[in-house]
Amino acid sequence: MLTGRDVFEFGDVRVDLRREEVTRAGQPALLEPKTFEVLRYLIEHRDRLVTKEELLDTVWKDVFVTPNVLTRAIAQVRKALGDEAQDSRYIETVPKRGYRFIAGVRPRYEATQGSDPGDNPTQPLDTPRVMGSDPIRRRWLWVAAVIVVAAAALTWWAWPAAAPAGPALRMDRITGSGDVIDAAISPDGRYVAYVRSAGGVQSLWVRQLQSGSAIELVPSTAVGYWGVAFSPDGTTIYYALKAPPPHADPGGTLFAIPVLGGTPRRVLTGIDSAVTFSPDGRRLAYLRVEPDGSGASALMVANADGTAIRPLASRRPPYFFAPSFFVAAAWSPDGERIATPVIDRNAGDTKLVTIDVADGSEDVVRAGLGAATSTTWLPDGSAILFSGRNPSAGTWGYGAQLWLQPYPAGPSRPITVDTAEYRNVTVSRDGRSIVSVGMDPIASLWTASLGGGAPSKLPSTRSDGVAGTVWAGDRLIYTGFDSGQAQLWTMTAAGTDRRQLTTDGWNAWPAVSPDGRTVCFASYRDGRSAIWRMDRDGHHARPLAEAAIPSNLAVTADGRSLLFTALHDGDRATFIMPIEGGTPALVAERLERAAPSPDGKYVAGLWRATVLDALELVVMPLHGGTPIHRFPSTDSVIFTNSGMGNVAWAPDGGSVYATTAERTDIWRQRLAGGPLERVTNFLDGGIFGFAVSPDGRSLIVSRGPNLRDAFLITGFRQARTPLHRRRPSS
Repeated sequence: MLTGRDVFEFGDVRVDLRREEVTRAGQPALLEPKTFEVLRYLIEHRDRLVTKEELLDTVWKDVFVTPNVLTRAIAQVRKALGDEAQDSRYIETVPKRGYRFIAGVRPRYEATQGSDPGDNPTQPLDTPRVMGSDPIRRRWLWVAAVIVVAAAALTWWAWPAAAPAGPALRMDRITGSGDVIDAAISPDGRYVAYVRSAGGVQSLWVRQLQSGSAIELVPSTAVGYWGVAFSPDGTTIYYALKAPPPHADPGGTLFAIPVLGGTPRRVLTGIDSAVTFSPDGRRLAYLRVEPDGSGASALMVANADGTAIRPLASRRPPYFFAPSFFVAAAWSPDGERIATPVIDRNAGDTKLVTIDVADGSEDVVRAGLGAATSTTWLPDGSAILFSGRNPSAGTWGYGAQLWLQPYPAGPSRPITVDTAEYRNVTVSRDGRSIVSVGMDPIASLWTASLGGGAPSKLPSTRSDGVAGTVWAGDRLIYTGFDSGQAQLWTMTAAGTDRRQLTTDGWNAWPAVSPDGRTVCFASYRDGRSAIWRMDRDGHHARPLAEAAIPSNLAVTADGRSLLFTALHDGDRATFIMPIEGGTPALVAERLERAAPSPDGKYVAGLWRATVLDALELVVMPLHGGTPIHRFPSTDSVIFTNSGMGNVAWAPDGGSVYATTAERTDIWRQRLAGGPLERVTNFLDGGIFGFAVSPDGRSLIVSRGPNLRDAFLITGFRQARTPLHRRRPSS
């Protein structure tokens, strides 16, 4: 039965609140469950202003979220309804307060087949009806009651008892330093091991959850951690480390250290992920890049002491297991299979698979994930937890959530719903507690003079410029998140006259032609990532070429060509193409964040000679070849492609500006040689990106804290999510 309280129509939109369905012009408009609840609440309270706090408290009352999740939900609702933020027909934004549903709705009265006429508005309300007054009606009611009771008893006897309703989802921040990049919970749920990273150095810590006390296990050093894990008995922490000798091997070294401290011992080398253990603790598995330079990667197994190393399964480009930050395989509780993501670099997509431990065969659990990294099994084997992004949400790094994928099949559901990124996942042996690292960039735009002086903050909103900022004459074009997802915006260099340029899909990494008339950018629309161009005012947008997760776009000095970074044969590479469109050509493998020189002859960027070498800041010919300037990483200066940052030229072509693993400031490298020179003095926060002004006197910098802490997540296994039966053994 449908009543006027269930179905509403406005414009060409029809909203069925009971069925949770939205159609526009007769076509279904899909909304996530929480997003639909926002629409429902606004319709039900259309007589008044609904504050942001009221919506957050009502719709996300059991979930830890930041206010940006509401902005994203409103943007999705508007897109589904065909509404515009600037010229609203349906949902009005009241700045700094909330939202008001302003559409004139038409309640639609319908009665479904078999509905009770007393609930139909066309039925006279004064018609007397006495339930069960007719003898025949009473007899059929008794028969129906007996059938219902018998069916209920049969269901109770034959079906496994449903899990009792658990507590509401709860997320507790268990570190407060804001610089945690990796974390894992011990099997007994008593300890959390985590990695802190700040100022280009990293350290390993362990915290006892009950007391809150923490100790540093491995002091801060200029190294890179690639994953931490506990042994099954919880007595030892295993961690993968990459660094020049004597700290570790550049190709990765696995160490083990007692949970409460001691002398680390080397276990094995050649590792690109955290380890996972077989249920009996006798064997371990991990991911690595093959050392032959082919770009192939493998899922490896070995004894727990590092002996008897062998590949279980291998993948060659464009498919690969590694390298990818925080990617991790997971051994199943029955010991028969290992779950891991397999990434398709050309398609920019990922599938979740299990690999048979006996023969290395692959079984696809879920394809079309967009992105997935860390995995772990629920202890009963009923589901795989993983960190990943909804493929419809774009391809930029931030936005990964935690998901529960029933095994062997079933629709996955999000555990977290937030604008923060949850980069990894581990679970306690009882299946009640998750530990993950959540990251939330809080950036704003600043101006900094290259001649010295204090920097100043521009009027801007949260996360402005984190995916690209560029000068366009006397204005700026940058990535903003006002609508809840990455779009291109423009404003004056003083931070005034803010205007939105793009609305469809996900758009970032703007690049502007020298005459300021053309804007090229990376866009993700309809499940595909590509290079687009448009006029400076946002009009006449059109695609130029498809590319696998493009980023760091730049136009050459003559305005004829476009450079960009994209995926190629399992690694990042730099491409060049005509700005009018055409087929991209490879400039150099393993070169990224490339910037064209002012004279149009060279590019500067970050480059590795092989997949196992450290990154260098290099200058090479525009169309590829041997670097003519090489500035390698050292013990004190580490160039990194993790996180954000970019490379840019000084207008005179004699220097290159870059960010390093230190991340707090921008540095200058003179091509004539000499040490790196610090050109900003921000002291805190992190650099997401920057652009040099046309006159070469100042910088526009997107910067701010990228808060990263470990979270303890409980109550994620809710009764509304059924557990699927295990796959029958063959």
